[in-house]
Amino acid sequence: RRSLWLSQRTYTTLWDTIVSGNEPITGAQASYLATLCEEAGVELPTGDLTKADASRQIDEMKAKLGRA
Repeated sequence: RRSLWLSQRTYTTLWDTIVSGNEPITGAQASYLATLCEEAGVELPTGDLTKADASRQIDEMKAKLGRA
């Protein structure tokens, strides 16, 4: 069987090429990211995030909190 595991580099590249990845962050992503940042004790990123940016930030926060 083939492994479904993707390297971080491949994952990042995939997000960068997904058409919707350049769209603005969704409300659900913003809410989840805010919750994770609060739990991790870090400031919420500012600026205009894309869906891809938000996904990366969420993954980083989940890893920091041990929820990978």
